[in-house]
Amino acid sequence: MPKRSLQTFALTVALALLAGGSPAHHRAVHADGVRVAADPTQNCECRAYGKAYTIDEQVCLNGRMMTCAMDQNVTSWRTTGRMCPQS
Repeated sequence: MPKRSLQTFALTVALALLAGGSPAHHRAVHADGVRVAADPTQNCECRAYGKAYTIDEQVCLNGRMMTCAMDQNVTSWRTTGRMCPQS
């Protein structure tokens, strides 16, 4: 590798490390070279009644069963179409 290319490579790696850690840190790379989060739903949660619920967890809200889900890039409650079970 020519000296100039090596310097450019070293500078690029140094800037990447300063910008957020190693290139593989919490990232996956698709075949087209686009970097994305390894798990987009990691640490995502819905909140209700002061508690945190994970994706796909269900809870009774306002008399209806709701599921924690991703909508675009945010979590939200989706209705299951069922009423809450009687206790």
